[in-house]
Amino acid sequence: MSSKPSLDDTVIRNVVEEVLGRLGHVPQKSPTPAPAAKAAAPAPSSRASSGGRPLGVFPDAALACEAAAAAFLQLVEGGMAARRKVVEIVKVLSRQHAEEWGRIEYEETKIG
Repeated sequence: MSSKPSLDDTVIRNVVEEVLGRLGHVPQKSPTPAPAAKAAAPAPSSRASSGGRPLGVFPDAALACEAAAAAFLQLVEGGMAARRKVVEIVKVLSRQHAEEWGRIEYEETKIG
């Protein structure tokens, strides 16, 4: 019988915070990301930016797709419990950063 990797709150929170930190939205707290996320996440490209922030974590779409596929497999293995954790983490981070992210959204789109 094969054992499935454990996706606890800390691992999921660290992955979400690392991605948001790389996007310039949340200060990084030296997270320990899941192995697939760490291996697939190169430094942000400095060529494309928006308001001084890089547009993405990955330098090209192929690497972003590979990382998304690996993350999806991890999420599938974690089942509904892992999905509930991800949703809760996103809700908490959204509440914590609502004003800042709203300002960033407005600056980028000019839609209130």
